[in-house]
Amino acid sequence: MSINELLPTLTTLSHADKWQVMQLLVSQLAQEDSANWSHKSTSQEDNRRLKESDTPPRVVAKLPTAEEEKQVFLARVETLLAEIENWLSGELQVTRQTIEITEFIGTYTAPSLVIRLPQGRKLAEVCPGNAGVVAAEGRIDIHGRLGTEYLYFYLSSLMTMLKVSLGKGEDIIPAGTLVPNIHLSRGIKVDGWYWIDEQDMKRHLLNKDLLLKLISRVSDYDF
Repeated sequence: MSINELLPTLTTLSHADKWQVMQLLVSQLAQEDSANWSHKSTSQEDNRRLKESDTPPRVVAKLPTAEEEKQVFLARVETLLAEIENWLSGELQVTRQTIEITEFIGTYTAPSLVIRLPQGRKLAEVCPGNAGVVAAEGRIDIHGRLGTEYLYFYLSSLMTMLKVSLGKGEDIIPAGTLVPNIHLSRGIKVDGWYWIDEQDMKRHLLNKDLLLKLISRVSDYDF
């Protein structure tokens, strides 16, 4: 089973478990392509620095704090909700509300949207799910009386783990080891919220047309 097939079904993991998943991925990649890693991943500047010292430099990774992860997630949520309000302005009723989320980064409040027809019939709610999602940067749920559709935030940039160490006795990989960038979001060209089509497992960047399609799927209302 591929990573793409696992994403929609994986439950939220703790912060520690997410790093363990990354560790396992790095270990697997090392076994499959160890002969080519140092040549592909080491830049000219890294080569120069390594030649100047008998001991590779130890680089300590600064993991984001729970508060930092929360603020980044909430900022991305706010950007999307404001975009949805703009898309649906004049066509549907869009009302803000606040929900409470409890996950590995703590318990906090977040904004959400209630979407109704002009006559008042409720179609869907757009609610932040959580920031802790495997191989993604957060999840948003679109709820309706017929079910729920999920949006995942993906980054277009590579997930870099070069010379990463968490400190003595807690290394993800040995200090000084150079590994290639790990790209868990292949095909993602723009940072943003994506919907995964269960039929072909392709990811689609959210836009107004796709949003209306998802609202129809959870509400059985045809636009």
